[in-house]
Amino acid sequence: MEHYPAIAFILRWGHPLAIALAACFPVAALALVAQGWNVLIVPAGLIAGIVAYGLLRSYVEKLRVISATMIPK
Repeated sequence: MEHYPAIAFILRWGHPLAIALAACFPVAALALVAQGWNVLIVPAGLIAGIVAYGLLRSYVEKLRVISATMIPK
């Protein structure tokens, strides 16, 4: 795996990275509310975070399947 450092990084840290990146959406929504935006932005941030987590998690899973079948060990 030393020839594919980005893939190795995503395979090792994919799940926590997906959680951290998806959590940015609700945190950003709360920050916007703190700056005076409408409170309705919070549910939108939560929905965006859930969708982002699903997409990122599926990307990590697809990369795991591809690496298990295509990259020689």
